[in-house]
Amino acid sequence: MTSRMLDWLALRVEAHGDRVALEGDAEARSYRELHASVERWASDLRDRGVRCLGLLADNGVPWVTVDLAAAAAGVPLVPLPGFFTDAQLRDVIDRAGVDLLVTDDPERLDRLAAGCTREDPLGGLEARRRTATPRLPAGAAKVTFTSGSTGHPKGVVLDLEVQLGVAESTAAETGAAPSDRHLCLHSLAILLENVAGVLRVLAAGGTAVLPSESARGVVGSCGLNPAAALTALRRARATSAILVPSFLVELLGRIDRRPEERPSTLRFVGVGGARVPPALLERAARIGLPAVEGYGLSEAGSVCTLNRLGDRVVGSVGTPLPGVEVRIAPDGEVLIRGRRCLGYLDRPAPPVDRDGFWPTGDLGRLDERGRLRLEGRKRDVLCTGAGRNVAPAWVEEVLTDEPEISSASVSEGGGELIAVVRSSRDAAAVGEAIRRANRALPDYARVRHWRLLDEPRLAGHDPKEVPSCSTTA
Repeated sequence: MTSRMLDWLALRVEAHGDRVALEGDAEARSYRELHASVERWASDLRDRGVRCLGLLADNGVPWVTVDLAAAAAGVPLVPLPGFFTDAQLRDVIDRAGVDLLVTDDPERLDRLAAGCTREDPLGGLEARRRTATPRLPAGAAKVTFTSGSTGHPKGVVLDLEVQLGVAESTAAETGAAPSDRHLCLHSLAILLENVAGVLRVLAAGGTAVLPSESARGVVGSCGLNPAAALTALRRARATSAILVPSFLVELLGRIDRRPEERPSTLRFVGVGGARVPPALLERAARIGLPAVEGYGLSEAGSVCTLNRLGDRVVGSVGTPLPGVEVRIAPDGEVLIRGRRCLGYLDRPAPPVDRDGFWPTGDLGRLDERGRLRLEGRKRDVLCTGAGRNVAPAWVEEVLTDEPEISSASVSEGGGELIAVVRSSRDAAAVGEAIRRANRALPDYARVRHWRLLDEPRLAGHDPKEVPSCSTTA
């Protein structure tokens, strides 16, 4: 059996055969062993006649092996985020037409897919067969979900070439090498970690370190125990990691209190997934944490632009990766050419103009050196009671520039702006931070009411909502 994925892996076996490719909590696989496992598991998938595979599992060697085996077999993979609700996962499974589910959590899977037929395990993962008809475009290799914020998450359909293109270009632009050890802090169901993390380091012949959720100190999609995460980075001798801004806030806070816990082996930390406050990157630089900001979309396979380690400019998201072109439309919208998804679960791919560029929905500008600077969302505009249009991204940026606030979401109600913020600080400290942010905003763009969600930092800890508060400053 041959395939694009098996050929891609075979090149790594030729160059790095006995080097460790994957390292989990209790097992590891060399490139040679990984290639053999992928070939064997892909053959199994083909023999079973699988048309669409759902994967619900924690990070580990089996997760990546299933991912690569599905690609080798030409079977579309649907990574199922464990932090989705059961209702969201059922919706995803039904809409994608998943006909085989594999998991390391059979109890949850049985809740999700009652009445399914039990099958022989796939590589140690429990398997359940269900009757379904996949509704995916030709060439589909993966369905990734951009959000869990609604009952119907948006499913982006990607082919294999887009994923490998991102992996290879990010490997080249970050100087990835066989000696690199990338620690996956985020769930592998998140495309950025899956492609710009695992596939990137494999493209370079390095090692993907895959600790379980408890070992890496992560709770759900956004909770972090910074002490556990820093321990995981040090134990792994990690040279790279990917962080969302809230994770970076937590890690820097811990390092400020305990400088001896700073991982000394890191040479590249990609930060993305949300707007990164310039002050946060400057703070990271001061303590020697090599954090760089990038920008991308699931529709383009994740990373599109990136600051390079030797050419970091705070306030920009860098220059386009090889294979990607960026143009700014007359109305300020960021347009992309070079990589595009096959479509969505329920609609076609974004339309292209006559030059092949497609709209991102983001606003931005290119500076004199071709760096992209983002300026909010095109359609994300609120109208206040004063008759003024306000881009919530603008207010959210000002709020998250305050060190007490790790994330903020702004909406409109009763003609006034309302913010829901996350913080590990108490309501008094957050209230003072919001008052400071308001002083940097004109009166029509100030937050009048807010709610605080504390950070879910430890396993078993439920986010707590503080009653609504108002501010006059």
